[in-house]
Amino acid sequence: MERSSSSYYFHSRPELRVLVPVDAQRILDVGCGAGELGRLLKAERPGVTVAGIELERTVAAVASAVLDRVICGDAEDIEIPFQPGDFDCVIFADVLEHMRNPVDTIRRYTSLLRPGGSVVASVPNIAHLSVILNLLRHRWFYSERGLLDKGHVRFFTRSSVLELFESLGFRKITLEREYRLTDRPAEHSHQTTARFFARILLGDHLAYRFYVLASDCVEV
Repeated sequence: MERSSSSYYFHSRPELRVLVPVDAQRILDVGCGAGELGRLLKAERPGVTVAGIELERTVAAVASAVLDRVICGDAEDIEIPFQPGDFDCVIFADVLEHMRNPVDTIRRYTSLLRPGGSVVASVPNIAHLSVILNLLRHRWFYSERGLLDKGHVRFFTRSSVLELFESLGFRKITLEREYRLTDRPAEHSHQTTARFFARILLGDHLAYRFYVLASDCVEV
């Protein structure tokens, strides 16, 4: 199934919505998919405007019906039609791992933030137990989605995520975790079990994804 015709682009991402600062009124969603995250932000927070950037043309057309503005193109190469100070928050929801140069890309979009603006991001954890166990069996197989999504060109651990945002000049970085036992969508009880084992035994090796809120960037 092609991603443009699946649910891949239609996630509302409640775990990211709660990280977007309450005072953020102008938001840019880089890799916005069909615009569900932005649509719900606009519904929950009257007065909020959300612009999006999306690579897939058919998906961008869907997003344009619910967001204030959508630019179709590759976020790494597209000519950005925005100015410094245009946004209070920039979102990277599971897109940094698809980028050839995430450092320069984040820096590029951080320049559009007002002073005191923030970046919200989600990044999969390549140090998850499921990947480690497969490596011990000499297995590394790409898939349609998940930790070894065939579109991933960069891989991150907790320390490399923190180093990434620190290197960009962010002085306030909050990192949260989503726990899973396996590389599959987790039910609530599944996450609860994984969280228990993570705290007792395995630490970040059961963290499936990291959620980042970064602000106070000295380069802005």
